Amino acid sequence: MQQVEIITSNDNVIVIQLLDNPFAQDFVKQLEYALQYWFARTFRDKMGDPGAGWSTSNKNKQQAKIHDAINRINDLGLQFPIAVKDVEITFDDYGRQMLNKLHRHFTTSHRSFSHGEEFCTWQDGTDLTFDRPTNPDAFVKAVHDINDAVHDLEITFPSARTQGWRVREDYHVQMQSWRPLDPNNDPQNYFLKDIKQEHFQYFSDELVYDVWLPLTEIQGKDYLRCYFDYDDPTQWDITTNIQYSGSMHIGDRSALRDPLLIEWMRSWGIEPGPLHCGMPLGNIISGKEHTPDLEYQAKSVTIRD
Repeated sequence: MQQVEIITSNDNVIVIQLLDNPFAQDFVKQLEYALQYWFARTFRDKMGDPGAGWSTSNKNKQQAKIHDAINRINDLGLQFPIAVKDVEITFDDYGRQMLNKLHRHFTTSHRSFSHGEEFCTWQDGTDLTFDRPTNPDAFVKAVHDINDAVHDLEITFPSARTQGWRVREDYHVQMQSWRPLDPNNDPQNYFLKDIKQEHFQYFSDELVYDVWLPLTEIQGKDYLRCYFDYDDPTQWDITTNIQYSGSMHIGDRSALRDPLLIEWMRSWGIEPGPLHCGMPLGNIISGKEHTPDLEYQAKSVTIRD
């Protein structure tokens, strides 16, 4: 079984023992490859933290970004399904659901476009379709600008569901695709690998692990983000891990087993299980007391036998 060694900003050492299964073996190969080219960023996160609060100036900035992106999409002749005049991110349920609609139009259009469909769609089960863009780079840039603005606003949009929620601190070792260590040797199409179908058996909802795949490496939202956003968990883009990059989440996964979240999922007819919780990678066997150091940039991340 292989290990990952992290040397923190103040020279403390954290050692992770990876699991001994075929998925973990694939993960190690990806991490080895990623560490050759990309920057491993470490930072702290708070699952369920209400955040810094709503900022009118930031709302105006991100809303303008969305308006501009929609105008660019319309200029491509693709007819975004929401008119610019209707995109008003108000600090109420209308604004919350507008963010959810914008995000779903991003995920669905990008999925249908990237799958090579002749007639792409903005939303499943509707007649909101569009021809494949003749300028694909401009289309991808515009819809990603919408996605970025939506996520920037979502994390500052307070949710009543944070009341009574126990905030969990966790830490991330995230491979940063936009910061290659060697810009002259920048391999393409490797960064996110699909989890093999036969490896989904290694998902778990047991809380005995403290190193997992991050919940964020998906095209849509995980169930916890969906819960706080008052989104619809039955939609196709609400899921857990389907890909991996070499990034790791350090902390327990108790948030995904919180009674509030489980009750909410069951109210939608979803029975929580391993696939909703995530893919474990292993456990910290040394230096667990130093995980708060990962709030700051670690000095190194290496694989050892």
